[in-house]
Amino acid sequence: MRMMMQCEGPYGTAIVMETATGKIKAMANLGRRPDGSYWEDDNYALRATEPGSTIKLATLLSVLEKGTSKIDDKVEVGGAGRLQVGSKIVVDAERSPRAVLTVKECFAHSSNVGMSKLAYKAFAQKPAELKDYLHKFHLDVRSPIDLTNVPRPTMATLNQKGSDEGNMLWMSFGYGLQGSPLHVGIIQCNCQ
Repeated sequence: MRMMMQCEGPYGTAIVMETATGKIKAMANLGRRPDGSYWEDDNYALRATEPGSTIKLATLLSVLEKGTSKIDDKVEVGGAGRLQVGSKIVVDAERSPRAVLTVKECFAHSSNVGMSKLAYKAFAQKPAELKDYLHKFHLDVRSPIDLTNVPRPTMATLNQKGSDEGNMLWMSFGYGLQGSPLHVGIIQCNCQ
């Protein structure tokens, strides 16, 4: 409640999970009323949305497992907060502290530019391979949680001429795919 009031967000969810087992210990959801107060109106933990930066862990694990990058490799992210990656311009929410970061720092600073460059290096020749890794992390299957109305995750296509590269780049930092916070949380727990 305190964080929702501080940021004046339209809705939010909090999930307490036992990371060793994935067991849900507690869950709370708040939605904002027109008068600015909050109440538990919907189970936002099950609402499918683009996961944004939380997907960067799956991207990091994918490129490390594929072996195209190592955690201490250097990545040029530029100093302007935006850079061309492949044929697309990728923008960071905040400027990087330096023009060159390690892979670990790209993840720590949540750099869209850095993560998309890592994905481009790993998957530019075969963008659909990123989907194979996301499948390995179960990010394309319905969550096994025993609740009703659990949405199935969706992902942008990676097999249509002209859309492959851009979709792969956007997916590497959390856009072009959708999943519920509960699903992404369970998957992130299983990736550890």
